[in-house]
Amino acid sequence: MRTDTPPVIHLKDYRPASHLIDDVQLDFLLHPKATKITSNLKLRPNPASSEAPDRLVLDGENIKLKSVKLDGKFLKADTQYEVTPETLIIHEVPKRAFS
Repeated sequence: MRTDTPPVIHLKDYRPASHLIDDVQLDFLLHPKATKITSNLKLRPNPASSEAPDRLVLDGENIKLKSVKLDGKFLKADTQYEVTPETLIIHEVPKRAFS
């Protein structure tokens, strides 16, 4: 968990998200020592965004990622996606709706 103060973001600094999320499905497997969460997101490019939607950046902290699928196909770590301490970046997402 972060202890530092987050930066102030002003309205003038706001940019529309590159993608819109139309549906979220979450499945929780609760356990006292480790909770497993499976998520399925249905996304599409945001027509109001000026960014080219060629990649998807999702925020998250302290996640132990098991796998990533795009339209039902497993992606390869480091080449098709990367994980940082605070983000999941999926490279080369479709320019259409996908899950």
